[in-house]
Amino acid sequence: MSDPEINILSAEREGEYRIRLCFDDGSRQTIDFLPFVSQSRHPDIRAFLDPGRFSGYRVV
Repeated sequence: MSDPEINILSAEREGEYRIRLCFDDGSRQTIDFLPFVSQSRHPDIRAFLDPGRFSGYRVV
């Protein structure tokens, strides 16, 4: 049996590195991306430590 697909309906910034996600199953979750971005060694990910760049996120 496979897990049901859950899609992101919207994403709103909630603070410098936090994004609140709303899903089509009615659930919501706020994710703090700072630990991921700041601990990454990859320069393309670390570039998002710039708040201006991080705020340009998009959900596709």
